[in-house]
Amino acid sequence: TPSEEDYVEMIYRIYLKNQNVQVKDVAVELNIKPASVTKMIKKLDEKGIIEYRKYDYIKLTKTGYKLGETLLKRHNTIYKFLE
Repeated sequence: TPSEEDYVEMIYRIYLKNQNVQVKDVAVELNIKPASVTKMIKKLDEKGIIEYRKYDYIKLTKTGYKLGETLLKRHNTIYKFLE
């Protein structure tokens, strides 16, 4: 879904900056509550896009990393086109 894509792209962006991604980081960047992030993170974990354990860092799987990379490239391409 578009919402899931937003989360994956943001997790990927944060990962590129910090290498460590926490729920609070995603919540701040997307301007939403940590509880909402946790709910989506659990869905993405079930789909095999990320690995998440409570109170631990969020880790992208190989699939998640490739998806995040693709989504960021798509975002940047659209942004450049619209400039």
